[in-house]
Amino acid sequence: MTDSRLPGHWLTDMRFADLTDRAWRVLCGALMWSNEQGTDGIIPTRYLRNLHPDGDVDAAIAELDAAGMVVRTSDGVTLPGWADPRGLRQSTSAQVEQYRARKRENQAKYRESRRSEPQSKAARNAAEYNRIFGGSVTGNVTGNVTGNVGEGITRSNQLDASAYVTGNRTGNVTGHAGQLVTVKPGSDCGPGNHRRLADGTCTRCDSREEVA
Repeated sequence: MTDSRLPGHWLTDMRFADLTDRAWRVLCGALMWSNEQGTDGIIPTRYLRNLHPDGDVDAAIAELDAAGMVVRTSDGVTLPGWADPRGLRQSTSAQVEQYRARKRENQAKYRESRRSEPQSKAARNAAEYNRIFGGSVTGNVTGNVTGNVGEGITRSNQLDASAYVTGNRTGNVTGHAGQLVTVKPGSDCGPGNHRRLADGTCTRCDSREEVA
């Protein structure tokens, strides 16, 4: 895609201010068509109809010719001063191609630099998580798991245990999922087998000891 320049001073320049609306529109169309086609201000006769929606441009071309903004030729029209800083101030096709070549080169260098960059921290975390637990996790995998644990891994001697911890079991769960222990509702570890927290709650069953 190419762009055409409409310098701000044209708004108060008498050459442009005295043009009819149709002639001004045809002139803008001529700038855009020639920039897009890379003809440096040369428009063959068969394409002049593209400069206005209704295709009738003869009167506008005559007006622009009289104002010195276009020159009629046997093959069409030419816009004089195409790249002149004091004229139409447009880019030449060679300049546009140089710009496109630089852009392609810069994009190629950027893609190459991305390919040679070290693996990102997020990608390394995801790869390590997949290696340990399997699956295809992508994105930013952190070391802490917080909130409720909806799915637990029970010990071999806790068959039919619930996957949800009952009672007051809030806080953060860290480390590997293989270390999680679920509690079976109504279970009791038995005397001497409880693993109690500071509030007397057993981490393995529903038993709770009153703390003095």
